[in-house]
Amino acid sequence: MKTEVLRAYRLTLAPSPAQEHKLLRWCGNARLAFNYALAAKKAAHVQWRAKVDELVAGGTPEAQARKQTKVPIPSKPTVHEVFNAERSDTREDVEGVCPWWHEIFQSAFIDADRAWKNWLESFTGKRAGRRVGYPRFKKRGRARDSFRLHHDVKKPGIRLTTHRRLRLASFGEVRLHDSGKRLFRQVARDEAVVQSVTVSRGEHRWYASVLCKVTLDVPDRASRAQAERGKVGVDIGVKVLAALSQPLGVWAGGRRRGRDADRQSAAAARGSPGRSGRCRGRRRAPCGGRRRAVASAGCITRSLFVAMRPCIR
Repeated sequence: MKTEVLRAYRLTLAPSPAQEHKLLRWCGNARLAFNYALAAKKAAHVQWRAKVDELVAGGTPEAQARKQTKVPIPSKPTVHEVFNAERSDTREDVEGVCPWWHEIFQSAFIDADRAWKNWLESFTGKRAGRRVGYPRFKKRGRARDSFRLHHDVKKPGIRLTTHRRLRLASFGEVRLHDSGKRLFRQVARDEAVVQSVTVSRGEHRWYASVLCKVTLDVPDRASRAQAERGKVGVDIGVKVLAALSQPLGVWAGGRRRGRDADRQSAAAARGSPGRSGRCRGRRRAPCGGRRRAVASAGCITRSLFVAMRPCIR
């Protein structure tokens, strides 16, 4: 049975000095575009807060005032329309709010919408998991230098021209530090379709994360060996790494063991002054505790994968 999944391929770039300067400029443009969209949303939020305070000062309960006050938060289409009205163009020597608009990335406006939506859903309780903070502006030096590019799948502008060359839409070809042979062959066999690419900088390296829609061949039924092993239920938890519906002879305590090993190692490093204290700490320190914990977690992962294979259809 054929199924499609999204898979990212991380490639290390080796840009020239001129290309690296251009990548930095594009990262700054994406950061400024994100801040531009977020500023419009925050301005609407401040306006909504002022109207609510005005109603509360007039004697209206705050809960009722919140429901009565309606101030639309500008989304990507609205922000883009205002942006087009205020933009300028360096190619025509016209100054304005953003003369580099021809290098702007639509993904920055989409990221601002997603950040605002995540905070709002987390604030109202619709989003599960850890609470999301109020969106903040991106600052150079604090935010990660990155941008994302999309293209038309029917007319691909993001593709591997060779095993060592990646072509970015509106940018050009960039040399790869490693080989993209695997992705190149999958695209050539029509097993992968490039959707987008995210270019980011990590210290002195540049990376390109190519998001692809990959076609996988999943068997319709379990193999004979998988059928003989049967099925097992898995519950991923916080206190315990994984709880199984039936024992498999594996101890699922890798995380806790790793934390205990780190705690004991730290306590040994803070041994009391004097030779006897340091010797006692040295005896308490588990030798290779982290390695044993990692090996235990790897054993658990492999066992869970083997146990869950009959459930995969």
